[in-house]
Amino acid sequence: MEATFHQWAAEDYAAQLEQTEAGRRRMAEYRDRFEQQDLRPTLDAIGQPVCDQWTPGQVATLGRVQDLMLDGRLQAMLIPLGSEPSSPTDLDVDRSVLDRLGELFTTLVHQQVDDCGNGIIAWDPRIAHQLPGGWTKSAPLVIGNTDPSRTLLHLTDKGVVARWPHGSDDLWLFGFEKFTTWFEWCDESFTHLLDDA
Repeated sequence: MEATFHQWAAEDYAAQLEQTEAGRRRMAEYRDRFEQQDLRPTLDAIGQPVCDQWTPGQVATLGRVQDLMLDGRLQAMLIPLGSEPSSPTDLDVDRSVLDRLGELFTTLVHQQVDDCGNGIIAWDPRIAHQLPGGWTKSAPLVIGNTDPSRTLLHLTDKGVVARWPHGSDDLWLFGFEKFTTWFEWCDESFTHLLDDA
């Protein structure tokens, strides 16, 4: 299967890191995080590549997203669902679980999965201030397997993404607390990419 733009960009980012001593140390640190069992739920929420295909680019992107959390720019909130997503994916079963979220959340699960995700989750404006990325009013919804690079793409594009990873009874909502924080990070990211080019 041909690589998508976000997969290609992830591999390019990893290749750039490998060109410097500091970048190689960062990649080694990212790989070490896989050994820390206490980080496993967070890492799974950021990404679970199909067939466990952890390429250098996906490792680098996972580390990049986690770094955003560690420096406080990106927040995460767990929303209890009470069960993990179906496997193999049964969209009707997953829809019924998501319907348990009640009147404060509205979910739309698409019939087919594409690179934009499995659907959308929106929230009542009354609770927006309590949610990371709540200023966006809705988030792409990604269920089960996904590349960390796709998670990063959603964060770059929307400032927020909802993830329901395999093995998790919780929906993870990742988002930048404020529009300005997201905008400044996007500007900084694109400037960095342009400088590297």
